[in-house]
Amino acid sequence: MCSPTRAIPTRRACCARCRASAKRPRSLAAARDLVQAALIAGDEATAKQVLLDLFVGGQRISAMGDEVIAESFTAIGKLWECCELEVYRERLACRICSRVLIELRNLLPPSKPGAPIALGCAPAGDVYDLPTALVELVLRECGWNATSLGSSLP
Repeated sequence: MCSPTRAIPTRRACCARCRASAKRPRSLAAARDLVQAALIAGDEATAKQVLLDLFVGGQRISAMGDEVIAESFTAIGKLWECCELEVYRERLACRICSRVLIELRNLLPPSKPGAPIALGCAPAGDVYDLPTALVELVLRECGWNATSLGSSLP
């Protein structure tokens, strides 16, 4: 089981704007609503800022993944399924989220020598790489040397 604390130097490594905005408390439910709206609108800056605020403010990546990102994409998927959202918006939301997850990955400390190793991927035909990217980040936050190999691997 991983430790519930993150190294303080990681948080200090973030930009000054992120540190300043981390003082604004945000519940996960409020963050979910903001991220969902930003993703639907294609507003990468807002989605990124909200998720970085949560991280810098001490939220675990697992909670952000379950309660903000997954729930946002569940809602986006339902809108698409009901023809209330064009498919390009769903795909754009995925690309935006992927870029934000890369930024979060860069804020995590490198794994230590001898850390457990994990490789993950989505199987052939599965074009979605967000789930394995999130698993990578959760494991890295817990000290693992984890890598997502992406989607649609044979």
